[in-house]
Amino acid sequence: MKAAEKIWSDFEKEGQAYNRCLQAAWQLYLTTGNNSYIKDMESALMQSFQGSSPRRALSNLTLALQVSPKMSKKFLKNLRPYVEEYKKQLNQMLEANPYGVNVYGTGWGSNGSIISQGINCYWANKYFPDIVTRDDILRSANFIFGCHPFSNLSFVMGVGVKPKNVAYGNNRADFSFIAGGVVPGLLLLQPDYIENKDDWPFFWGQNECTIAQNASYLLFGNILSQMKE
Repeated sequence: MKAAEKIWSDFEKEGQAYNRCLQAAWQLYLTTGNNSYIKDMESALMQSFQGSSPRRALSNLTLALQVSPKMSKKFLKNLRPYVEEYKKQLNQMLEANPYGVNVYGTGWGSNGSIISQGINCYWANKYFPDIVTRDDILRSANFIFGCHPFSNLSFVMGVGVKPKNVAYGNNRADFSFIAGGVVPGLLLLQPDYIENKDDWPFFWGQNECTIAQNASYLLFGNILSQMKE
C-alpha cells in the first residue's frame, strides 16, 4: 500500500493523476477509505467521455458505474446516454453473430474480452436495468461455458458439462490442470479455420491460463453466483 501511495503521489505532482490513473484512485480509496482519492473523480470521468470515438469513450464506463454511489445524484443521469451507446454496441454484436460476443481472436483468443463484456453488462444492468438486461450478462457466460462454434467445450477448467482438461498453466506447468483456469479460446486461422486444440497446450493463444484472465473470471463467477441467488 505504501508503494501504491508513493506512485500516486508522484503522478499527482505531475498533474496527470486523474487522467491516467482513475482505476488506481478507486482502488486506493477502497483500500484506505481516504476520500481524497476520489475527490475529483466525477469531473475526470465525465471529461474522459468527451472528445473520443464512442467505443473509446466507453472504456471508463464500468468504473464510472462502480463509483457512482460515491458521486452526486446527477452523475447517473449524466451516464445514461453512454450506457445507451454501449447497448447499441451490444446489439451490433448480436446482429453480427448469434452469440452476441466477439467470437474470434486473431493472435489470441477472445475469452478475456468476452468475460469483460459480461462484467460490464453486470454493472450497467445494476443501475440501468431498463437498458442492459440479464440476458446481456448471460451471453458471455453461455459462450465461455460451451455455447460457441467448433465444439461445446467449456473454456473454464473443471467447470461445465464438458470442461477444458489440458492447458499451459499460469504455474508454467506443461499439460497442467488448474481448476477454474480460463484459456483464451477460439482462434480463426487463415483462411477460415476455427481451432482450439484441447490436447496440445503450447498454442498459448488458445490454451494458456493467465493470472489477469483468471482474476477477471473470479469476479464474473461471483456475479453469476449472485444472479442465481
